[in-house]
Amino acid sequence: MNARKVQITQWVCEKCAGRYWGETLAEECCAQRPCCGCGIVMDGHFPNGNGQSQCYSCREKSRLERAKKMTLYEFYSGDRMMERHGEFYTDANTLVQHFIDYADEGGVPERYAWVCAPEAWKPSLELWIEQSLEQHLDLVGGRHPDGHFDSLIDLKEITAKFQIWMEEQPQFKVYLAGSTAVDLAITWAFWIDELREINAVIPEWLSAAVEADNGET
Repeated sequence: MNARKVQITQWVCEKCAGRYWGETLAEECCAQRPCCGCGIVMDGHFPNGNGQSQCYSCREKSRLERAKKMTLYEFYSGDRMMERHGEFYTDANTLVQHFIDYADEGGVPERYAWVCAPEAWKPSLELWIEQSLEQHLDLVGGRHPDGHFDSLIDLKEITAKFQIWMEEQPQFKVYLAGSTAVDLAITWAFWIDELREINAVIPEWLSAAVEADNGET
């Protein structure tokens, strides 16, 4: 007999029924705790999950304080992209237009974006398997509270073959955000009238940047 039964266990949050591969993540899912930076109450959901002691805003502030700063001239001198809030851009004007749309909804313009440099990448075997199992759980037998996959067989053998196939795939070029931030103040100077037209909140750094830019010209 070549087949054998395999069970894969998931952990479920008792409050929201969110499913996780680890017990700790399930425990932290809806557990509330204060941010050690600003004191707001956080739960375990994105972007404050995985046991974070600070909220997303405080983490970004600390990250920017430690970051190396890059000018737009330096940014455009190489093969780079810029990232903010999970969105990627090739030029500052497009990013600033996105911020203006956000400001129209009450958001505050931000001065920096994260610089993304190109790196070689191959698809993650673990990620592909996890996504496949998630789809299997949704489509086969419905959602099981105990997370068992009773219909899966030969999982170890299939994984080994899949690993060989993955190693034969070519590398891709992806852009990953690092610890360098590009200063958008110069670009903002050309868009200040757009913010005033929608009565958006204009932070002090932006007003100062515009005044400095006008002084230089």
